[in-house]
Amino acid sequence: MSDSDEKINRLQARLDKMVEYQDYFYREINLINDELKNLKTAQTTSKPAPEPELLIEPPLEPLLEPEVSLYQPPPKLAAPRPATESERNYYSKYTAPAAAPSSRAGLNLEEFVGKNLISLIGIIITVIGVGIGAKYAIDRDLISPATRILLGYLFAAGLFATAIWLKKKYLNFSAVLLSGSLAIMYFLTFFAYSYYSLIPQRLAFALMLFFTAFTVAAALNYNRQVIAHVGLVGAYAVPFLLSNDSGRADILFGYMTIINFGILAISVKKFWKPLYYSSFIFTWLIYSAWYLAGYRADEHFLIAFGFALIFFLTFYLTFLSYKLLAREEFNAEIVVLVLINSFIFYGFGYAILDSRGAFEPYLG
Repeated sequence: MSDSDEKINRLQARLDKMVEYQDYFYREINLINDELKNLKTAQTTSKPAPEPELLIEPPLEPLLEPEVSLYQPPPKLAAPRPATESERNYYSKYTAPAAAPSSRAGLNLEEFVGKNLISLIGIIITVIGVGIGAKYAIDRDLISPATRILLGYLFAAGLFATAIWLKKKYLNFSAVLLSGSLAIMYFLTFFAYSYYSLIPQRLAFALMLFFTAFTVAAALNYNRQVIAHVGLVGAYAVPFLLSNDSGRADILFGYMTIINFGILAISVKKFWKPLYYSSFIFTWLIYSAWYLAGYRADEHFLIAFGFALIFFLTFYLTFLSYKLLAREEFNAEIVVLVLINSFIFYGFGYAILDSRGAFEPYLG
């Protein structure tokens, strides 16, 4: 007998048993219905009804033959590691639901106005208001310089405390107040050092570095680029606000290198490209202004070429980090920025080497 015939016989036997059970259940149901009718009749006539005897025996054999289970539990795997922020940003581009182009454009505009533009305008208005009040007090000679600076710090501290208090309910407004308080502290420190000589240069420099570090930490905590931009502008303004005209370009560019490392690390970690663009523009503008106004080949050759190379490599490695860590594709925007960075370095490098006559032996 073939395997197919055996299988047919087994299935037929199982089917017969199921039919037998069906007949059994059918007769059992009828007997129960009869018993219920008798009980209901006995309740109305007060006569006990004889209990019917159940003479049907159920089949002794099981309904279905036991079968061997072929299921094997899956092997236990190690818990997956949590995804990094760059990976979440990368996969969100492919897993997020696609929106209509027109509605998406409107959403981007609303997001820019609501989160960035209004916040920036609020910061500017706050700082201007404090400046107008301070100027009025100075023009009218109402209070002493030390009192003006102290009251300014107290006002900034009040804005800061209000920002912390409103953070849970009004995050965007809290970010505006926090940014304004930090910007006011920057300018008050500058006024206290430059105009009134109330604090020494080292203390002013340390305070501004602290404000910069705190601004960066606040930007990460609030997850708002506008706060990071305030810290970025303040950080690049510190050397110029506190300059004593020493002409130490090595200190200036060394400070800028440290600031760039921190700012660019944040821009990669949080995927904040505008912060990177701002750092790129500020760095090369400051370097260009110094080169055009104060570069002397006999004194600044190594400083100029060395820091130009450092700035070029810093921004180039940041480009690569966006590609490798964030898994971002090379689009036209990235290619243009890479080329601009390369051309800037090539131009300054050629000019610096030419200023020392490096190419004269190769001229015909």
